[in-house]
Amino acid sequence: MGEAGVLSAHVKACEQGMLPDSQIGDGRVRGVEILFAERTFEIDAACAEVLAALPGACDLPRAGTRIAIGDPLCSVRAEAVDEARMNEQLAARRDAVQALFGDER
Repeated sequence: MGEAGVLSAHVKACEQGMLPDSQIGDGRVRGVEILFAERTFEIDAACAEVLAALPGACDLPRAGTRIAIGDPLCSVRAEAVDEARMNEQLAARRDAVQALFGDER
């Protein structure tokens, strides 16, 4: 995308119809899933610490944050050599977060 980054490439595509040159990837498949709260609760310090230690967890709430049903709770990221493995990794990470909050399905 060059030195200006993704936002610049997006603006050029929208305003000038210019797309960035093709880039060769590293062969990895990446995914992100946003998790939403299935109940209302408050994040305490211990929970925030455990959540922060979970592999792939990001966009984390701070201790003291009040979470309502349907609020975004956090995101989980995964990266693998193929889509199936990436999806398995995302599912495992989602399950770990849900188990932490008692939101197992």
